[in-house]
Amino acid sequence: MTAPILITGAGQRIGLAFAQHCLAQGQPVIVTYRTYRPAVDALQKAGAECIHADFATNDGVDAFITALRGKTERLRAIIHNASDWL
Repeated sequence: MTAPILITGAGQRIGLAFAQHCLAQGQPVIVTYRTYRPAVDALQKAGAECIHADFATNDGVDAFITALRGKTERLRAIIHNASDWL
């Protein structure tokens, strides 16, 4: 099985588009989101592994790493898209 691609900030905008495209191509993905949006459920239904993550604190990063390690042993790629949208 192909290792998943990790896409941060996939709850909306370009991260969501990346995730949808990868899933449509049959590529497994693990996505992160900081704020829940209905698109997260849609990604999950399409086969994405979804992890709530807040990268603003060290504790949040540590919690994300723990959750990620519980879902996969390796990654194919990382698309680091998470940002603070003002």
